[in-house]
Amino acid sequence: MDDTPEPSPRTFRKQQAELYHRGNQAAQSDGLPLLPGELPCFTISQITLQDPFHGTIQGLLHATNYKLLFKEDPSNKEMDNFHLEIPMGVISNIEKIGKAKKKDGIYGVEIHCKV
Repeated sequence: MDDTPEPSPRTFRKQQAELYHRGNQAAQSDGLPLLPGELPCFTISQITLQDPFHGTIQGLLHATNYKLLFKEDPSNKEMDNFHLEIPMGVISNIEKIGKAKKKDGIYGVEIHCKV
């Protein structure tokens, strides 16, 4: 059993506020627009979006507690700042498509939204 004392509620709130502030600073330095109370969760690079209107687009996938945000790779000059935002509230299901081949770990993900 861990003998470290639990932090007081005041200390805990201060730690949470500090983490929130650092997360917001890091996300905003990446150019990720955040709403008040929105926290960055993770970023995945080298993502390929298969869009029926624009074809395949290379970029980054950012996840926050409010939304998924796909931003086109800035080095890609074919399109002008393509991005796609999906609020978490409209996502009904996320499915893994296919099987990862050997060690590369590449597979598809399909996001289903509510109607």
